[in-house]
Amino acid sequence: MTTLTMRWGDPGVIDPWPYLENGGPAPAPLGELCQLSGTMLVCPQANVGRWVALAVGQADPELPILLLAAVGETPLH
Repeated sequence: MTTLTMRWGDPGVIDPWPYLENGGPAPAPLGELCQLSGTMLVCPQANVGRWVALAVGQADPELPILLLAAVGETPLH
């Protein structure tokens, strides 16, 4: 996370669940992140309109825990 912070700035904590509550499918990559993780660390890069996120998630208890990284352009609120 230190390297990402140096390049992209300080991360914020985002709850991905509200993106599932809008009545339609969540835009990529938020849809998959919402299903696998309860929170994610997000470093926005406003001057290019993208963000990078790190999260830890698990689809089911019998499946492995995953470290997830994603880059997106979907506006975050």
